Amino acid sequence: MSVDTTSHLYKILFLDNWLEQGILPFWSPDWYGGSPALLLYPPLGYYLVVGVAILGVDPLLAYKIVDAAFYGIAPIMVYFLGKEIGFTKGESALGALLFSVVPEVIENYLFFDRFPTVISIPIFCSFLITFHRALLGQKRLTNIVVSILMMSALILTHHLSALIAGMVAVIMILLSVGRVGFKIPVFTSIIVGVGTFAVASFWLVPFLLSINLFSANQFFNRNVVFPFLRFVYFGFDVTSYLLGIAQFVLAAIAVHSILRRTLAKGTPLSVAVFFATLLSGMALYQVGEVAHLSAVNSLGQWIVVLSFVVFLGQFLVLRHARDAVSQRNGGFLALFWFTAFLWIGLGYHALPILWFSYLSEMWIKTMDVYRIWLYLALPMSVLAARGLLRSFTRLWNRTRFLGWILVVLSVTSITIGVALKTNYAFSANVNNVLPYSTANAEIPSRVIDYFRNDPSPGRILGIYVPFWIYVLPNYVDKPIVDGWYPQTKLVTYLVGINDYRLDDLETAPNRTARIGTWRTLIAQAEPLGITWIMIGNRTLANALMMMKSDFTEELSVPYAIPSGTIELIIYKAKRIPSFILTDPPTTDLPTVSRTNPDRIVLKFSPITQATTVLVKEAYFPTWKAVADGESIAVKRDSTSGYILLNVPAGTHQVTLYQERESWQWYLVSLISLAACLAAVFLMIVRNSRQSKGHV
Repeated sequence: MSVDTTSHLYKILFLDNWLEQGILPFWSPDWYGGSPALLLYPPLGYYLVVGVAILGVDPLLAYKIVDAAFYGIAPIMVYFLGKEIGFTKGESALGALLFSVVPEVIENYLFFDRFPTVISIPIFCSFLITFHRALLGQKRLTNIVVSILMMSALILTHHLSALIAGMVAVIMILLSVGRVGFKIPVFTSIIVGVGTFAVASFWLVPFLLSINLFSANQFFNRNVVFPFLRFVYFGFDVTSYLLGIAQFVLAAIAVHSILRRTLAKGTPLSVAVFFATLLSGMALYQVGEVAHLSAVNSLGQWIVVLSFVVFLGQFLVLRHARDAVSQRNGGFLALFWFTAFLWIGLGYHALPILWFSYLSEMWIKTMDVYRIWLYLALPMSVLAARGLLRSFTRLWNRTRFLGWILVVLSVTSITIGVALKTNYAFSANVNNVLPYSTANAEIPSRVIDYFRNDPSPGRILGIYVPFWIYVLPNYVDKPIVDGWYPQTKLVTYLVGINDYRLDDLETAPNRTARIGTWRTLIAQAEPLGITWIMIGNRTLANALMMMKSDFTEELSVPYAIPSGTIELIIYKAKRIPSFILTDPPTTDLPTVSRTNPDRIVLKFSPITQATTVLVKEAYFPTWKAVADGESIAVKRDSTSGYILLNVPAGTHQVTLYQERESWQWYLVSLISLAACLAAVFLMIVRNSRQSKGHV
């Protein structure tokens, strides 16, 4: 298990539990006061795991099986992708090996366990292979259909990976235009785009329509505005600790080799000059930043930008370069992919187009720069393989000693990088705030037993506790106030906290700021429906709870961490917060029952006058309500973001339920998928008959 594991495992356990009962819920009440379960994050990877679990496999084991299987498949698909885009079998095989030891790839799997990305990489490669073949006319119809299926699967697994695949596809289209003209690439792209939209529409359309509903949520990944073009950070953290210095340098050598072999007239800005200019700009940028010289900082920034503009632009301006690219687009695809993603990976400060407000907002809300670095590892690895093999051959022909020196340096550098990253993955804390490691950790049985045996309603606020807090609802049937996907927060009190998690407030500037935010949350225990507070540090607990007379300490559990033992302290509210508030106020509140995540039943006794009822569950347009069988409006309380109902006098029962209005898109997806599968089957049958006819 790793940093992100519990975020994915929660969804798997949630789906597995309810599917066993014949229910596929839309809503999850366990995080953030309620949010859509699989609306903002695609469902396919989780369905794959649940599909394995349905066969009788423990859900956690099923998760590990699927995760490991796709991690193992990835290098195989890198091999086939390398062959497809113009590299030899030997280069592709070595590229697959080099990809598997890229530090960022290891970190993605071992330290972070970015499950959807792990699933996406083989699908990503499959899409690029089939789309490339479709563009070049190889069994075009078959590859168009398979491209549709692969891109649909990618969207339904990890939509950011699909967006990045689209970026690579654009490079493919531009390169193929010079080879086959505009008509075929444009036609192919439109068919694949429309077909993908149709197949994935059951999830994609509701996702797109819902984006504006979360517009008040200003959360974004902090890495999208980080200045990656700092010379020291790029030189150490990016090229060495993320990409691997050996792979990066060998890829740069391969880029030089491709240009030298294919462009007889050369280019005005060679690879050596490009990288020298790029690094000089980065150095100036950081000097200006450190010395507080804005002019020097801006000069360095523009040198970085212009180095990419001139290097890539010369292939558009120079006719002999255009001709060479159009004739040999295989190696050039990897070259342009590597260079373009290197530019994009430097982020906001290296991309002037993002300085326009609308584009800036799109970038900040949608991108994760570390995914760019991850997918840059694909072309870098096959390029590095070519750079290593050709450099070794050239040196070997001169003197074998130099050839062995190259091999030893490359292997040593790669081995050190793998060792450092692996050691970090198994020994480092989950982040700079929490003292917990990424190693497997059981939820203490005393914690589980305590919550299971307490019949009180309410939510749990976890502060400074291990990340198993995010799967705790699966074991104790009690929701938490926190969650892992802050983009899905709807409750006003929580939307205003712009951080990854409430548990650690990772991006807060200091401990004082964290304590201030935690105290604010505790002060809002009543409106947030917090019955329990669990804190993973006695000193912190004293600082937060010493003056809180409305909570009492219920349980203290020792918990082992790498640096020793801490306490997990659980506090409980003396007065249990009500899930329901009424106006006019009444002491005779309705009873609340919940048979499944998508259904809440309120039973009154009965009310004697029209009453406004506030339900402490996040409002979403898919909530509908009936009062004694008659529909009533479900509104959003503007202050809290909770559900607001106007209940007529005489009402005995109100039922809140989820009503999804996207059934027609399920039908579109089903018909489109059936058409694609039928087309694939018919083409297989036709090809089989043709092959028999030639025998």
